Amino acid sequence: VKRSAQKKFKALDTDNSGKLENNEITELASWVWTSFNPKQKISEAMKKEEAVKIKKACNAKDDVID
Repeated sequence: VKRSAQKKFKALDTDNSGKLENNEITELASWVWTSFNPKQKISEAMKKEEAVKIKKACNAKDDVID
């Protein structure tokens, strides 16, 4: 599981900063949401809403997850 998580993190970390920043967190939110709702399309509003939930859960500071 850890290896899969690291692989997904690297794929999302498009600027190779070692952190997920605002747009990358939004992509993570989209991926998580569609994983649980595979037959539905996520709206931009829902992406943003889910990204906020992820940031809160991770206690993200300055829209960054380390």
